[in-house]
Amino acid sequence: EKIMEKKWKAYDSEFKAFNDKFLKQFTFSNQQKLGNVIYALGKNQLGFWLCKIENEKPSAYFLGLSFSHYYINEVQEKPIINNGSLELEGSFVKIVKVAGLPGYDDYSAIEDGKLFKIKLEDLIKDSDRDGYNDIFEKSFGLNPYNKDSDGDGIDDFNDLNPMFKSENNKFTQLYEDLLPDYGNENLRN
Repeated sequence: EKIMEKKWKAYDSEFKAFNDKFLKQFTFSNQQKLGNVIYALGKNQLGFWLCKIENEKPSAYFLGLSFSHYYINEVQEKPIINNGSLELEGSFVKIVKVAGLPGYDDYSAIEDGKLFKIKLEDLIKDSDRDGYNDIFEKSFGLNPYNKDSDGDGIDDFNDLNPMFKSENNKFTQLYEDLLPDYGNENLRN
């Protein structure tokens, strides 16, 4: 118990700036500082993100990698930012059901020892400048070239339902109450 408490305190200390800036929306690993920019790998219910703090300003970029197909090593042998690219060591995986433990899934590696690499300029690209990187928009069915994908006058980043035209009727509040809170107000670029 004391060992776990020590680990959590060490984690809180190491990633304090990220937890403060991103309001604990992610779990973090693999922090790296380059000049006045601090990077870390973030993980939330949607998948993996590159999080950065530059001049006290937080930004998060969706990688398009989900837990169901990718495992990113907790410990990276090399820096995650290298020569203008994000480089992550990990595996291709599949989810397997664990016999005798209903509702518990585990991962089985399909291929180990993979290096997932993407140029930072491609990762941070936000063609329509709405606050979501293009990879996020393509992954979730939004239009990366139109900041208002559904044409309702609300930009995708601030639209609670950016895939469908918003209408203000008796079901609007019910729908908004049912939406999960991803805390997107802190992911603006």
